[in-house]
Amino acid sequence: MNQTIAIQLAEAIVNRLNTGSFSQPFTAKRYYQPKFKLEELQELRVCVVPLSTSKVSISRGADSVETVVQIGVLKKLTSIENESLDPLTFLVEQIADSMNNIEVLANPISTVTGTAINPIFDQKLLNENRQFTSVVELTVKSFV
Repeated sequence: MNQTIAIQLAEAIVNRLNTGSFSQPFTAKRYYQPKFKLEELQELRVCVVPLSTSKVSISRGADSVETVVQIGVLKKLTSIENESLDPLTFLVEQIADSMNNIEVLANPISTVTGTAINPIFDQKLLNENRQFTSVVELTVKSFV
C-alpha cells in the first residue's frame, strides 16, 4: 500500500501513543476530519490528523520534508470545574512531552523537532457544550 510521508508519520504517532503509558487510558486513531456528536465524546477521544507538509531541497537528490501532525484530545464533561479539567490538561501535556524530540520513523529518518499545545483547551466549546478540546501540534522533520 502506497502512503504519503504524512500518513506514515500519523500512523507511527498513533502506534506510539497506543503503546505509551499515560495517566488516562485511550486508544488513538488517525482521522482526516475528526467530527463527533457530543454523546460520542462521553469516552475520551485522541485523534491524530496529518495537517501539512513542506519540502526543501537540501542537496542534489536529497530533500528535507517538514510535516505538521495534530493530536486532538476531546471529551464531554459533566462539570467544568478544575477537578474535571486538571487531569485532561495533564494528559495533554504528557502526550506532548512523550513526543518531544523523538524519532518517529527510521526510514525515512523522521524526528519530532517541535511541539506546541494550542489551544490548551477551547473555551467556547467548554462553555457551550462542556466539551474539552485541546490540540498538540507536532513538527516532524524527515530526510528523503
